[in-house]
Amino acid sequence: NLFGSPTFTDCTFQDNLAVFGGGMYNQQGSSPTVTGCSFTGNTATTAAGGMENFFQSNPILTECTFTGNAAPFGGGLRCIEQCDPVLTDCTFSNNTAVSAGGGIGIATGSNPTLVNCTFTSNDSPFGGGLRCTGDCDPMLTDCVFTSNTAGERGGGISLADGSGATLDGCTFTSNTAIVGGGLGCSEGTRATLTGCSFTENSAVSTNSPPVANGRGGGIGTEGAMSSLLLTDCSFTANSGTSGAAADVLLDEAIFTRCSFNDHEVPSSFVAGTVVELGVGSNEPARFVECSFRDNLVQGTVPGYRGATLRFFGDMSLEGCTFATNESFSIVESIATIDYLASFSMTGCLFDGNTTSTPGCVVKGAADQCTISDCVFRSNYGPSMLVGTVLQAPRNQSTITNCTFEGNSGGPQLFLYNSETTVESAIAQGNSDEVFGIGFASTYVGDANVLTIRDSQIAD
Repeated sequence: NLFGSPTFTDCTFQDNLAVFGGGMYNQQGSSPTVTGCSFTGNTATTAAGGMENFFQSNPILTECTFTGNAAPFGGGLRCIEQCDPVLTDCTFSNNTAVSAGGGIGIATGSNPTLVNCTFTSNDSPFGGGLRCTGDCDPMLTDCVFTSNTAGERGGGISLADGSGATLDGCTFTSNTAIVGGGLGCSEGTRATLTGCSFTENSAVSTNSPPVANGRGGGIGTEGAMSSLLLTDCSFTANSGTSGAAADVLLDEAIFTRCSFNDHEVPSSFVAGTVVELGVGSNEPARFVECSFRDNLVQGTVPGYRGATLRFFGDMSLEGCTFATNESFSIVESIATIDYLASFSMTGCLFDGNTTSTPGCVVKGAADQCTISDCVFRSNYGPSMLVGTVLQAPRNQSTITNCTFEGNSGGPQLFLYNSETTVESAIAQGNSDEVFGIGFASTYVGDANVLTIRDSQIAD
């Protein structure tokens, strides 16, 4: 189809073979209308097993099915060179691409729109369901990705080479990859997700022990993303060696009203975490009104840490809840939160979390820590050298208007080369039944300064 805009209704394209576009090839500004058509078992030796769209071709596809098609790139469909097709109520299943884009491959400035489309059991090394590369910006609304697989990155969707994606109301379930079971991203990419869910996706490690891969069951990255903005998204029962829900390195990260629940990291995994986050810019990553509930990190290989949330770079938590999470360790210290740079937290609740020895609720390793208006209640961490609730990091820590109530296992605070100020705090009903120290302890021989002002310490 060259320069044309024909209409196809209830047509079948089956078992065809071509170099490009086994079922259909649209090029040079072609914009056909395709409704109720099926593309089945077609093959392309170079690209686009079912349909190829090349150079400003913008077809409109409605209620079409792409099943069992195959090509090196774009097993079901490909858009390349500034193509902006619109797909509504389309289905992609059991398509394969030996290079990238099992269901759909998008490349070179193309910006398709997908509404209510379904991707099931598609397969490719990069982007089992969909691959986007080369400054593309697709928009997906109410799309479903189920049981797609990628031998490398992005079981559901893979973003690469400066591309971005806007996803609204999309669902990722039981997708698998080495990096990013649901969504896998490479350096310089960006993604904005609203109302999306990630459930039982997995990042599978091929190493033994699993050190370098198996990252991000829900979302995973290789290289630093430009930005990741998530609003009202949920992560449930995903799995991965590092970052069962997400393992991301990026310059900008904002998570708003997101939930991370019911993840389990097995004891054999390295640096086992529910969320592993590294931020390379001067702006802190932000978690706003997010919740972490009922997650279990069973343990880690000796020498590595495990936590519900672990991050490198500056971090801000605002109005977040951490409840009934469990973290257990073989050797290294375990925490509900483990941070390695400046950290601020306000209006957060930690309720009923459990850590092993040595372990605590919030563990810091460097720089500054500011905590205000937070409640620590009914947490358990049997450690004198880390503290039940907080290990104050090197440099300065400030704790203001916080409540410590019903925690047990060890002292509430542990100072480590730290100048810590506690102001307007309430501590009551806590129990240091393991060590009998009381509210705070310090590491012997370190230069620690603890100042407590206008506080009620009843322990």
